[in-house]
Amino acid sequence: MDKANSSSAFGSPVFQIVAGEPGNTKTLFAHADVLAKSTVLRAAVQGSFKEKEEQKLTWTHWTIGGAEKFLEWLYTGDYKCPYPSKAAKRASTSTSPIECEEPAEQGDIPPTDLENETLSLVDQHAFKKVPAEGPLKGLQELHWNGLRPLGRLSQAEKFDKWSDNQLWLLSEMDYEATFMAHAELYSMACHYLVDDLKNQAWQRLRAVLITIGTPKADTPVIGNLAMLASYVYENTADADGDSEEPLRMLVSSFSALHFTAIRGVGVAALMLSEKEGYHKFVVDLMTKVGQQLSYLE
Repeated sequence: MDKANSSSAFGSPVFQIVAGEPGNTKTLFAHADVLAKSTVLRAAVQGSFKEKEEQKLTWTHWTIGGAEKFLEWLYTGDYKCPYPSKAAKRASTSTSPIECEEPAEQGDIPPTDLENETLSLVDQHAFKKVPAEGPLKGLQELHWNGLRPLGRLSQAEKFDKWSDNQLWLLSEMDYEATFMAHAELYSMACHYLVDDLKNQAWQRLRAVLITIGTPKADTPVIGNLAMLASYVYENTADADGDSEEPLRMLVSSFSALHFTAIRGVGVAALMLSEKEGYHKFVVDLMTKVGQQLSYLE
């Protein structure tokens, strides 16, 4: 945004935004010309609607954190996102929920503990993704119409630096906050027709999944993946024609590539659910698993 446009944007009317679930909302504020970067919101803040008259928007179908990150992106072209957190240790026979440390925001890189955490060189090499063989494409090879290079993004680069310097297995960490933040931003971008944000959120979530590599059994990421699939298939629309919805393609491809590893209780629950969105996940997942099995035969 050049100086003239910046001056114009910050001189535009300020809209009140009520974000969060009913009973747990937060009031945010944003300039009309910044909101107008979204095709949908442009109509709301510039058209003949009550939102313009009241200078107020209601986003109670999004989380407060999601709304804040969405506005952060509209103003800066980038957004912070929670890092994966190190899961608390538990006995392998325990059935109690895993408690995790509070996730740090991307930008505030968590420190590593050089004294208490050590990994062999072989373990460190296990962080690197091994390209999948067979008919299924590896995540790096996935593409969709509209996918464009990200360019240099401060927060994405900080995450890359952080993940390269971890001294515990990334596949054993808790990714719930990280997954859901990127997925919600993607969903908001689709809803409000912000293609650049859609592109960025998709690629940053893909980078996280590539970082994980093959999940290990009885680790938080299995349940995290089930939650991610549930959210994605409930909050994205079917693609036109024979093409796959991009985020559904990403999640189902990762699940299929690592199907043996992710056969956990959470994924099984999705497969047995009667919800329509979950049925579509199962169809996409098993179609890709079938492709992989056909290749192996």
